[in-house]
Amino acid sequence: MPVARDIVYGADARHRLMAGIDRLADTVAVTLGPRGRNVLIEHRTSGFAPLATRDGATVVRSLTLGDKVGNIGVALIRQVVNTVSREVGDGTSTTVLLTRCLARAAGKGMAAGMSPRDIRAGMDMAGRAVTSDLTRQARDCAGHKALAHIAALAAHDEAAIGALISKAIETAGTDGTIVIELGAGLTDEIERVEGMR
Repeated sequence: MPVARDIVYGADARHRLMAGIDRLADTVAVTLGPRGRNVLIEHRTSGFAPLATRDGATVVRSLTLGDKVGNIGVALIRQVVNTVSREVGDGTSTTVLLTRCLARAAGKGMAAGMSPRDIRAGMDMAGRAVTSDLTRQARDCAGHKALAHIAALAAHDEAAIGALISKAIETAGTDGTIVIELGAGLTDEIERVEGMR
């Protein structure tokens, strides 16, 4: 017996996709920046305490909507966030909000009769221009103090965590790998391991 499918086209499809993207972006927006607020996520198993997090990637992974087409919009954003999280490690909330802006602009362009291919080509050109400009403006992050400052910002303004991460980066070097794990102790510590484990 065939499975019923919800098939939508044109403006209705774009509207429902955008509704899912907006719902996700509104939920993630509160976590943005060093002063971001927590989002409570219900635990999958009944009886366990909810998870409180300020991590945009965790919020994106946990959100599921009732509308199947809206969920496709959430899944599209989830793919982008997973890529950014894997390659960069931070900036997932910003990624969600920028992607929503791009999706809105593309939707307006298509509603005005523009070709999706032309919109994509324009976005690619703009992406290359932005990347070139950011590369030109970038400065090397050298020194313990600069590393600690950036790490503290990523750790929601926790200077002690920033200093520890900076020390770990200096210990591992530019070609080293850093793995952060939950420990059983009362204090944070760095363990250096030579070779593979």
